[in-house]
Amino acid sequence: MKKFFSLTLAVLLMLTSALSLSSCSEQTHKVSVYALDTLVEITLPALSDGEDGDATPLVMSGLHYYEDIFSATREGSELYKLNHSTEETVAVSDELFAVLLGAHALAAETNGAYDYTCGALTEVWKINDPDAPLPTESEIENALDLVGYERVTLADGKITRPVGMKIDLGGVAKGYIAERLTELLAEKGYGWGILSLGGNISVFGERDEPFSVGVKNPEKPTAVHGKLTLDGGFVSVSGVYERNKTVDGVLYHHIFDVKTGRCADSDILSVAVVSDDGALADALSTALFVMGKDKALAYLSDNAEVGAVIFLKNGEVLTVNTVYEKI
Repeated sequence: MKKFFSLTLAVLLMLTSALSLSSCSEQTHKVSVYALDTLVEITLPALSDGEDGDATPLVMSGLHYYEDIFSATREGSELYKLNHSTEETVAVSDELFAVLLGAHALAAETNGAYDYTCGALTEVWKINDPDAPLPTESEIENALDLVGYERVTLADGKITRPVGMKIDLGGVAKGYIAERLTELLAEKGYGWGILSLGGNISVFGERDEPFSVGVKNPEKPTAVHGKLTLDGGFVSVSGVYERNKTVDGVLYHHIFDVKTGRCADSDILSVAVVSDDGALADALSTALFVMGKDKALAYLSDNAEVGAVIFLKNGEVLTVNTVYEKI
């Protein structure tokens, strides 16, 4: 399997959306800011005497730069303008085009289990609003008319898609941004770091001891089920407990099956994907969840460089192509 999101880093990262992480006891420098509609926290080793150890300006500059490209909700961002353009073909920046190409390739490889054109479904379901009514059949059908990676053409720095289609890069953008921030921090002289982007954790670099990453129990999200011990790489988690709401006793979650226009009916509760590509791990965690157990295992069998810890509704926990220890 080819990498869909190129890395230019000298170190590896790790990204995860439902993990805890232990750090070593050496002196550290911490950055805590609000961006990308979430709390962003970064832990770094203290630099040598005489060096500027405050990474806050650098981090904020990078976050705002990428927010201006990838935010679907921030008016004036490049993605916001694309989603509200009345032109069928729109020229985009090199950076947005590269991420769109990667997302499109993965959507094709997973036969739409991951699909970056699902924004219209997100809008009608309003999972983040507990008081919003469920969409009508008509609203779902109208949204589906604006969904489908097959309806998108990417060429010569331009995207051609149906007017009104809503591109949603939430499944890959934070991974991509973590990679770029890591590059900036490494250039500044930090040998390792831990990045937390609203529950998504990325680690990079080399330390005297490996990073210990705890994976939450999807049936008890406040408890850690087990841990991954990694020197580098990425982990990304998707599950029904992350963003959901209950209406008339039925749980509705934020992971959609674009073939039905509804919340994915999967035998998986959550899946943690391990990869050396953060954005790829992020997107694959969604794709494997939508696929369900059998198709997910078949995919992982064909792509041994990707690992996963899969929590099933029947209580089983499957570990594939990685080392996982229950706590």
